Amino acid sequence: DYRLWHNDQHAISFAGGIKFPTGDTHQKNFQGERFETDMQPGSGAYNYIVGGIYNFQEGQISLTANTSYVFTERGAQGFQYGNLYTASLEARYLLNPKAQQFQTKLGIDTVFQDEWKEKTEGVKNPDSGGQTVLMGPSLRINVSKDFNVSGTFLYPVSQQLNGYTQKQAFDWTLMSQLKF
Repeated sequence: DYRLWHNDQHAISFAGGIKFPTGDTHQKNFQGERFETDMQPGSGAYNYIVGGIYNFQEGQISLTANTSYVFTERGAQGFQYGNLYTASLEARYLLNPKAQQFQTKLGIDTVFQDEWKEKTEGVKNPDSGGQTVLMGPSLRINVSKDFNVSGTFLYPVSQQLNGYTQKQAFDWTLMSQLKF
């Protein structure tokens, strides 16, 4: 996350990153057979992330809008997750504006996700991908000027999935941020 421009109320940032191929891709079941790729704890692929973030701050209210796109690559066993587009809007309210440390913000987050179909050896899986809208509460604690901890707990309010794609029950995130 790199802040390109900011003033007292507005900020625009660029986000980018690489997801490294973590996790094992050779796990086997009790019969000694290798699990299918979607059951493995890792994908064996590098994925590339690009996006943008806009922040607005007015008094105790803040809004954050962001968008990102994940370009997935082919991994183990010829498997490739679908590319993923995400857009979100989060509104927060600062509960204790006079605090120097442990400023606390409560909010609500809304997220739209559009995942493309998975592929194995270049063949698309018709029972994968689709669109989901999630919404739920958020909490952010600014421990100090340069360090914060935040989290969200999101529930799906709409799921338009392809074929027999498994529905999502919820999504939770816990994050820390260090500014320098």
